Amino acid sequence: MTVRALTEAASRQAAFRAGDVDVYVADNRMQAEAVKGVSGSSVQRYLSAVYSVFALNAVKVNAFKDERVREAIDLALDRAAMIEKLHFGDAELSGPVRPRWDTALPAQEVAAAYGRDVGKARQLLSAAGQDGLTFELSFYTDAGNADRASIIKDNLAEIGVTVNLASSEVGTWLANLLASNFESAAYTHLPYLSDYIQLQSHHTYGWNRSPQAFLGIEDAEVDSLLDKVRQTIDDQERKRRALDVQRLILKRHGPTLVLCEPYAYWIAYDYLRGYTPTAYGLGNYRYNYWLDKG
Repeated sequence: MTVRALTEAASRQAAFRAGDVDVYVADNRMQAEAVKGVSGSSVQRYLSAVYSVFALNAVKVNAFKDERVREAIDLALDRAAMIEKLHFGDAELSGPVRPRWDTALPAQEVAAAYGRDVGKARQLLSAAGQDGLTFELSFYTDAGNADRASIIKDNLAEIGVTVNLASSEVGTWLANLLASNFESAAYTHLPYLSDYIQLQSHHTYGWNRSPQAFLGIEDAEVDSLLDKVRQTIDDQERKRRALDVQRLILKRHGPTLVLCEPYAYWIAYDYLRGYTPTAYGLGNYRYNYWLDKG
């Protein structure tokens, strides 16, 4: 198996059309539609395991320690607009656990938790004495991240919050993220193989219980429930506890606010046999697949 590194979507599409590659994994529906008419190929859609978040660092911005401020920010976020503009309407709202897992909250419950209310958000900011709140939003240089950051900036401007955008190359940005050297950050998580990191990243000290993961807000109740999830062996009891802690996390409004999870597309020539596309792609996993050009 040969994996070719083609950094531009147009280059990947051209290589697929020419038959120079057997598979093209499209990040969104528009990319998939650009090659779906290639003769002898098929398109399959699947829910990606990549998901986006907006993290608030109360170590750097003291106002984030006030739950009213975090709720105001959460109420101002237009996740529907993000899905439409960033993913062409082809994504799902996501709670603390992504919708593809059996421990995810029901879709209607997540949607109810994310109802947008600009008027209430303004009232909450005023009650917290944070009219005119200003902070920086960091993201790494990439079209999707820049667009997401811009939507967040515009959303929060509607409630009187000024967001200053700060972009940097991915290495610098990641070093700052891991060191908690940011005021707020918008980014995507990796396609994790279970719900473990998804859930445990909401612990006061992160999924690996590291001081570097501390975002300035200690929540003993959330931490206790997360510890119980970790310690539970029975599947049904673990699921019940996972659902309970997610409901509490949503009520706390951060410090990490989950946004959405997009769909992706697998486009392959029909002579590639035996492989069913998943959110984890090719690579480190064993599959029985082969090329049949005879």
